[in-house]
Amino acid sequence: AYDQLGIFRLSPSRQAVEELAQRWNSGAAVALDEVDANVCAGLLKLFFRELREPLMTTALYGEFVRAQAVEQPLRQLAVMKALLLKLPPEH
Repeated sequence: AYDQLGIFRLSPSRQAVEELAQRWNSGAAVALDEVDANVCAGLLKLFFRELREPLMTTALYGEFVRAQAVEQPLRQLAVMKALLLKLPPEH
């Protein structure tokens, strides 16, 4: 599905995502290459939504937003790299 456009923009069936999540969480074998790409993307988004602490952390959220506004690409990259180093190791 590398050639499929918009997989994070198109919403899959909620039921399909929930069923896949239940199968995955129960330890059942899941062949993701046989699942619709939009459902896989939906499962990934669900995983990120259900994290106790956001991936970019609440404490660093404002800094990531400000970094996004840096207009010079090389400077923005440097700021982002510095922020990534501030994240907890488990992130």
